[in-house]
Amino acid sequence: MSLEGGTLFDLTDQLRQKSPEHLDLFASLTDDQFQVAFDSLLNKALAGLEESKDGFQALKEPALSAVLRLAMLVPGLSVSLEQHSNGHADLTFESYRLGISRRILGEAKIHRGPKYHIDGVGQLLGYMTGRELRGLMVIYMRDANGSGLMKKVRDTMDEEKPADQRGLTTPHVLKWAFDSNHFHSCGDNIRISHVACNLHVDGGSA
Repeated sequence: MSLEGGTLFDLTDQLRQKSPEHLDLFASLTDDQFQVAFDSLLNKALAGLEESKDGFQALKEPALSAVLRLAMLVPGLSVSLEQHSNGHADLTFESYRLGISRRILGEAKIHRGPKYHIDGVGQLLGYMTGRELRGLMVIYMRDANGSGLMKKVRDTMDEEKPADQRGLTTPHVLKWAFDSNHFHSCGDNIRISHVACNLHVDGGSA
């Protein structure tokens, strides 16, 4: 097959060089492959927000999530804000390919301590039906020492085991991130990934 200006192989090679996350997402055949590609795309989007964080200091949670949504939009991945699912989840990521639907629900919070974070986990689990691949907590960090603050959240969750948490939290492939597992009303354990975005600006307000 040939395309204007080159072959399909040429186009694939360009995608591999310029946007490997997009190509991996589009080419994923299994749930595991999709989630690896999704994490790569999420990491790139969060890094983009961090590189432009000076311009986002006045934004509240909904506006920050709108920016993240735009950064995550690629062909083959639908990203919606406040979509209804037993309530209104902040972020809904959906992919439908080869007859297979894949969905991740997200809750986004500006960091205000472990309790606020844990309350968000409970909200997110309430929105989920059990058919999702996992849940996602996106934490916008305006305070300094985001790494230490995420560790405090993780330690608190390991100590309190909130929202029917099963076992201890585990490391996540992304920086300033971890995973937790929670028993859901559907009867299954649901994995939630907790990922921080460093929006702290020296001299700025929290």
